[in-house]
Amino acid sequence: MTGSTTGSTTGSTTGQVANVSGLGLIGGSVGRALRARGWRVHGFDVDPVRIARAVEVGAVDASGLARDAAITFVAAPVLALPAAVREALDATTGLVTDVGSVKASVAAAVPDPRFVPGHPRAGRE
Repeated sequence: MTGSTTGSTTGSTTGQVANVSGLGLIGGSVGRALRARGWRVHGFDVDPVRIARAVEVGAVDASGLARDAAITFVAAPVLALPAAVREALDATTGLVTDVGSVKASVAAAVPDPRFVPGHPRAGRE
């Protein structure tokens, strides 16, 4: 993952900073939900056009991952999740979770105590 940024809280009403890695429909929805609750959200995607669009529509505040974010949400295709989660763990110091629909394979592949397997509960934003 490239594009790490600082964990500035400019624009945050809670002082909390989060990352979203993968800015498609689910990742964008997670970013919007966090921003609606006062979080400053940094976002990364392998597609630079998608990053620019996410910033433009307000799904994230800034591009790149904030190293000291409290949490990073990984929204990648299931087969890409283990690598994407490991990259997020390497790039950040906070908790990392995913929004994939399959847990056993990613949990077995990433036995890191900062990784908390999640579930795709997003989509209304």
